Amino acid sequence: MSNKNKKTSDILRNNLIALLNQEDAVSMRQLSLRIGASDSYVQKLLTDQSSPSLQKIDAISDFFGLDTWTLFCDYEDSAEESLEILQLINQLPRSIRPHVLEYMKFLLKQNEDIQGKLAGETNVRKRRK
Repeated sequence: MSNKNKKTSDILRNNLIALLNQEDAVSMRQLSLRIGASDSYVQKLLTDQSSPSLQKIDAISDFFGLDTWTLFCDYEDSAEESLEILQLINQLPRSIRPHVLEYMKFLLKQNEDIQGKLAGETNVRKRRK
């Protein structure tokens, strides 16, 4: 399925699987009970036998310490890592988050610079041969 046509339910399901696969994560049953649902509720979500209400989506995001909208972002292959980063950022006071954003931009720039230098060195080596 192409990213353009990916359904919201698929994205939500993939993100929920990633959250449940994190180290020290609760079981599907534990999560179900913690959000006030039947013990098989999360399993039914993951097997597409049930669709969550907005209240349950909010409860799931609250449980994992995420803003609700993050459950609907398509993180592709890095969902688990991306969601973990968002969880950590959400634990920070809002006043610090702009500094984290600037630091992340700085890291990306550093990475671009390093990649550019490495690409330049590779081109020089190719020309020498």
